Amino acid sequence: MRGKLEFRSVTKSFGTHRAVDDVTLTIEEGELFALLGPSGSGKTTLLRLATGFETPDSGEIVLDGEDISRNPPWQRPVGLMFQQYALFPHLDVQTNVAYGLLAQRFQVGSPVQRLALLGGLRRRAWHDPEVSQAVRRALELTEIAPLASRRPAQLSGGQQQRVALARALITGPKVLLLDEPLSALDAGLRERLRSELKVLQRRLKLTVIYVTHDQEEAFALADRVGVMLNGRLEQVAPPQKLYRRPATAAVSAFLRLPNRFPGILAAADGHWQLTMDAGVTLLWRGQPAGVAPGRVLAVIHPEDIAVYAPTAAGSKPGETYCPAQVVTQEFRGPLTLLTLALPCGLCYALLPSQELPVGHEVTLGLDPGRFILYPGEEGGNHT
Repeated sequence: MRGKLEFRSVTKSFGTHRAVDDVTLTIEEGELFALLGPSGSGKTTLLRLATGFETPDSGEIVLDGEDISRNPPWQRPVGLMFQQYALFPHLDVQTNVAYGLLAQRFQVGSPVQRLALLGGLRRRAWHDPEVSQAVRRALELTEIAPLASRRPAQLSGGQQQRVALARALITGPKVLLLDEPLSALDAGLRERLRSELKVLQRRLKLTVIYVTHDQEEAFALADRVGVMLNGRLEQVAPPQKLYRRPATAAVSAFLRLPNRFPGILAAADGHWQLTMDAGVTLLWRGQPAGVAPGRVLAVIHPEDIAVYAPTAAGSKPGETYCPAQVVTQEFRGPLTLLTLALPCGLCYALLPSQELPVGHEVTLGLDPGRFILYPGEEGGNHT
């Protein structure tokens, strides 16, 4: 089973709103790809275009070399797992799973067609050897065969997830699409289920597109992550690279990197100098890459800020030192997040847990090489 999915310059508008704006993206066979973005960014629309529930205004959707852009949903080897699982509460597990195959076979689309199929679902499912065999195989793949006769109310959240996954897999899809499948669950269960999902994806070698607004979820699951903002695909990268080097100021804002310092970059005495509005000045030996003199935005991760006692600074070559005062601290298990007052602003530092009382004076060590510079001002805010 192959499963390489390509979006080639795909655009989709609803009235004057461009929901998907010239998106080009390739998801490789066997890859778990996370599509990350805030509500309204276009990620669910892109998923609906892949399933055939929407048709692109322009561009192509190609699966294993075949243009499927105009194919109806039942003619696409694509499985969809819904956010709320959408299990039928009056049907047992095996019949819920059979529905996925029969809905494809009978080209079910409208609510009337769904009702008609449900009316004779048990008879069709268990009088058709091909369907019953496919159901058994799907239940075994997802390791829920012992639960075949139970109803959804008798299952845990993780078991319900596996039923929904079995129903999506029974058609033998080349690509599986997951639309925020864990967002309605509590944090502990969500963390456990995403681990189970990743193990299952690896074992079955599935090509998966996982839509989420939760960056922690995307980073934990995905081989690569694509960030969508305002209908556009802003950046595609492995999780580590995306986190360490956001491509634009807008991506860094969406990732909620809190240390954002506008300032002026200029040449000064053989160096390049950034004078931050926060009252701190940084020096580079050469011009920082990717930016021109003028207004810039400097971003640094909280874990890249060193915190010293007032008299202990000066031991690391290249660091810039500035005084700061502890405003608040948040206990985060092995780490502490400090809010620190600079001469004209605030910054945030993440360090191994220690007690630093509010009002305590410290010195910050800032390595210019750890800063990411973007031209212009702060860019968009995304929540």
